[in-house]
Amino acid sequence: MLKLYNSLTKKLEDVKVNKNDVRIYLCGPTVQSSPHLGHGRSAVVFDFL
Repeated sequence: MLKLYNSLTKKLEDVKVNKNDVRIYLCGPTVQSSPHLGHGRSAVVFDFL
């Protein structure tokens, strides 16, 4: 069983793992506008999972 901290509820929550396979979808940065710190945030945040 995998546990992740939910910053919305401020609690540890169980994440069901299907045969040791966990998948996370992450949308890439918007390339139609100027770069900003928010673009780098998603790479850093998901790196910590």
